[in-house]
Amino acid sequence: MPPARYTAAHFTFEAWGVSSSLLMNAQALESILLRAVKLAGLRPIGAPSSAVILDDGKAWGAGASSLQLLIDSHASLHGLAQRGHVYCDIFSCSALDGELLAANLSWWLGATGFSWRVQDRTIGRSWWHRLLRLP
Repeated sequence: MPPARYTAAHFTFEAWGVSSSLLMNAQALESILLRAVKLAGLRPIGAPSSAVILDDGKAWGAGASSLQLLIDSHASLHGLAQRGHVYCDIFSCSALDGELLAANLSWWLGATGFSWRVQDRTIGRSWWHRLLRLP
């Protein structure tokens, strides 16, 4: 019998031309992240953690971020207000429809442009068992 395989996908998304006021609003980004999580059919653990980061003189400047732990892994959304950029990262132990996620995120954010990709992070059973120290 061939070894079992565990599906894993890593979705990354970058958008630009997003309103700086939206990217400074942690609650709005939290809401968008939760919509993406639900659209992907993923299962949140508890409430998201969100914060506004003020400009501390570092290269990225001010913005808001939201992080959601998932039964499947995690999802995050980071806004860079001064640049009008937003980054999303969703790691899941199930398949993800990157095209659907990217189109909706772009629409919800009001972005003028975006790019995305999904990387296959599927691993074999033997590696997984060694990692978890299973027989």
